[in-house]
Amino acid sequence: MKKITLLLMLLFSYNSNSSDLKDNEGYLLVRIIINDPFIITNTNAGIRKLLLNGEDRHTFEDLKIGVNSYLIKTDVGSYYWDTLKIGAYSYYPLKKMAFNFQVKEKKINYPGDLIITNKGSGTASFDFVNRSTLALLDLKENHSNIYTKNNVIYSGRGRDIFIQENSEE
Repeated sequence: MKKITLLLMLLFSYNSNSSDLKDNEGYLLVRIIINDPFIITNTNAGIRKLLLNGEDRHTFEDLKIGVNSYLIKTDVGSYYWDTLKIGAYSYYPLKKMAFNFQVKEKKINYPGDLIITNKGSGTASFDFVNRSTLALLDLKENHSNIYTKNNVIYSGRGRDIFIQENSEE
């Protein structure tokens, strides 16, 4: 019985510390919303990959129609949405659209939702929108252990009073 208790204590202490951040790291809440598929498949929206560049490089693959949400540890610094690749040869350059943001140290950074809409005939629209209410709900439901231990900040363009009032700074 003592061995089981000790094992459980070690397991729970490991899990509670797994959300701790190192110096020069922050969490990034990435929310990618895809309204229409680019290629009809049974499993995803037909997007081969979406690249996020900056201090670290992140690749998002097999995105589904609807909300794709990720909470990732990453280095502090500047980031921007780079390229959306549809197939082997089709892509949309996003870096000229000024979808850029900062990741701050030891915080959960929410820069906004990247919304992608296929307009057909090889065209698409891209928006980078602050939906902090939905982002906070997402954090509470899917990452509550990290959400309760870290402050959330809006790191996109402009200010977000809602996040300021719902986070302990």
